[in-house]
Amino acid sequence: TTFSWTVASAPSRVSDGLLVLYEFGEGSGSVVGDSSGVGVPLDLSVADPGAVSWSSGGLSVEAGTVISSGGPAT
Repeated sequence: TTFSWTVASAPSRVSDGLLVLYEFGEGSGSVVGDSSGVGVPLDLSVADPGAVSWSSGGLSVEAGTVISSGGPAT
């Protein structure tokens, strides 16, 4: 099973109460950066970078892997 997330341009973005924001702009690697600008960044780590493929503004999960943060968003 393949899951894909694509970030599309939106006329406005919700910002009230924002804790994290992932825009998937990295394009490669094993880290999805939190670009919210709120507190300490809560980046996501991809356990097996070979299980995902990057596209413009997106990340496709093509095989079993864990994508996690170092803790909860607070």
